[in-house]
This record gives sequence, C-alpha cells and structure tokens, in this order.
Amino acid sequence: HTTPHAGDLAPALTAAASRAIDKGLEHLLAAQKKDGSWDSDGQGGHAVASTSLSLMAFMSKAHFPGFGPYGEQMDRGMKWLLKEAKKRPDGYMGSVMYEHGFATLALSELWGMTRDPDDDDAIKKALEKAVQVILRSQNPGGGWRYQPQADGGEDTSCTMTVFHALASARQAGILVPNDTIANVVKYLKNVHDGETGGFAYNYK
Repeated sequence: HTTPHAGDLAPALTAAASRAIDKGLEHLLAAQKKDGSWDSDGQGGHAVASTSLSLMAFMSKAHFPGFGPYGEQMDRGMKWLLKEAKKRPDGYMGSVMYEHGFATLALSELWGMTRDPDDDDAIKKALEKAVQVILRSQNPGGGWRYQPQADGGEDTSCTMTVFHALASARQAGILVPNDTIANVVKYLKNVHDGETGGFAYNYK
C-alpha cells in the first residue's frame, strides 16, 4: 500500500467554491431569455455560443434537461439550440468557428443525458452534422480559423476550441478519423516553441 502524493490528488471543490458556482448559475437563470437562449448583449449577440456555454455551466454541476430543479430551464435551452441546428442543414452553427466549437461541445455533452428519446435522436443528428463541418474545414496544416473553410487559415486559439469539441464528440461515440487527430498534432508541433515551452498563435 502506498500513499499518493499530494500532487496526484485532484483538488476538492470547497464549500465556498461550490457556493460561488451556485450563485453563477442563479445569475444565468435570471439572464435566460423566454425562448430558452442566452446571449452576450441582450440583442441576440453570439446566442449560439452563449447558450452552449450556459448549458455546459449547468451540466458541470450535474444538471440536465428534464431533471432536477433546473430541468425545465435546461430543457428550454437545449430545445433552442436544436432549433438553431435545424435552421442550418449544412450543420454549421453560429457565426464563427468558436461558436460552432462551443455548440458541438454542448451537443456532445447533452447527448444521452435527456429525458425524451426524441430529443436524444435530434441531438445525435445535429452533433453528427456539426462534426462533419469541423472535419471538412480542417486546413492542410491541421488547424482551423474563424470560418468553416479548408483554405481559411489556422490559429491556435480557434484550433484548440474546435479540437476540444471534436475530442468530446469522439469520446461520445461520433466517428472522428485518426488522420484528423494526427493533423492536429502536426499543427501543434509546428506552433510549439521549444525554448519557452509555449505555443504560438500561428506559424509562419
């Protein structure tokens, strides 16, 4: 029997941190619009990203659509996101790839966590389409930038936002080719600074 080192243990969520998170969720509840969405400016700005991130904030404390004290609000947010997905038969959600990445991530976390099987089916379809957008817009260097274009350039910030979503979708069971992953690794090697250990915004 060995005692784990302190550094091996995940830090516990303190009571103060938990209260702070709950206060944040209360703020989000107050800011949710009647249609179920959230936005950045009260005028619908970046609603896809804001709604996706808000839903994930609740899911981080194990709140899901149709369940628990926030089930109804989560359900409305999820249904708004699915409605937006249905508006775009090409699968692209939002106005920039950051938004699309957040929406893909939220869908992958929602899949399998709803009360209604029909909602689950709709989430799966939207998620599969969203992943296809990511796959077909990967640039030759392995990354992504602001728009879903395979010739639109690459930057590390957008690439990691999109790749986080792609990794979550793959873990949820959506097919993501190994070549796609390998190309992201190639991109990261190209932007890695061996002297500082950091990663550049993009590479020349």
